[in-house]
Amino acid sequence: MMSIKTGVVGAVLGWSLAMSGMAHADVPTSREYKVLLSPSLFANQPKNASNAYLADLKAALASAGFDRTVTGTFAKNDERTVRFYDSPGSCELRAQSYSFRERVDSKRESTLKFRSTSQSAAAGVTIKGSESNASSKFEMDKTASVVAYSRSTKQDFSTGKNLNKMKDIKDLYPTATGLNVTADATMAIVSGLTIYEKTYDGATSDIGQQAAEFSVSLWYLNASATTPAVAEASFKVEEGNGDFTTKVTQRSELIFTTMTQMSSWVAPTAIPKTNWVYQYNPSFCNSPAPAGAAASSTAMPF
Repeated sequence: MMSIKTGVVGAVLGWSLAMSGMAHADVPTSREYKVLLSPSLFANQPKNASNAYLADLKAALASAGFDRTVTGTFAKNDERTVRFYDSPGSCELRAQSYSFRERVDSKRESTLKFRSTSQSAAAGVTIKGSESNASSKFEMDKTASVVAYSRSTKQDFSTGKNLNKMKDIKDLYPTATGLNVTADATMAIVSGLTIYEKTYDGATSDIGQQAAEFSVSLWYLNASATTPAVAEASFKVEEGNGDFTTKVTQRSELIFTTMTQMSSWVAPTAIPKTNWVYQYNPSFCNSPAPAGAAASSTAMPF
C-alpha cells in the first residue's frame, strides 16, 4: 500500500466549501464517489480481495489524517445480470445523454437515467415511471476524471415485458424530459453484453450528519468467469434535502482522494463502466442519430 500524504485535507478544502455552500439550491440528495480498480486483483476470491482492499483503505485513511473510522466488513450483497439497451447504429439514448439499464436477480428492475456534467441540465429533467413502485433520484457522481450529475428513475417491471423496440422505453417511462426516440426502431442489448455482477457491501463510516456507505462492484463477462472484467470501489453519502454540511463534504473528499491515490489497487487507464459497455463493441454505435435526437453538448461523460 502506498503512503498517502497528509496534505490531502488542504487540497480538497476549497472544493468542499464551495459544494457545501450550495445546500439550498436544486442540488443532488445523493453523492457517489467511484474509483476503478485492477480487476486481476479480484480473481478467484472476490470477497477476500474486497476486504483486503478495505484494510488497505483504512490504513491509507489513517495516514491521511482521517478523523473518523471505517467499520464493518464486505459481504456479498447481490448477484445479478445487467444489460444496457439502445438503438443499434444510431444509439439514440446515448446521443441524448440518456441510458437505459435492466438488472435481473429475484426481480426485474429497469432504470432510465439522464447524466450530464451540467448540474442545471440534470436538475431540469423529469423522468416518470409507469409502475407504482417507481422512485426517482438526483445524484452527483464523481470519478478521478469528471464530476457528473444524474436524474434517474427506477422501477420493477414485468418479466413478460419485451424490450426490442425503442417505444418500449416510452411505455415504461412515459415522461422523460427532452427524450425523443424513433418508436419502431429496433432496441438491442448494447454491445451484445450480458454482464454478471457481484456486489459487496457492509462497510460504513460515520462522517458527521450522514454516513458513507462503501461497496465493491465486480462485472464478469459470463457466469463461470473467475476474474472480473471491471472492478469498482465506491461510497455513497445521502441527505434527503441535499443539505450536506461542510464537515461531511470535507470528509467525503478526503476519502475519495485517498482512494484515488492507492496506486497498488487503482486501474489508472480504465474507463467508466457505462463507457466500457458501449466501447466493448465500437460498431454498435456507428451512424448519426436521427433528426430530433441531436447529441447533447454535454453528452454522457460516464
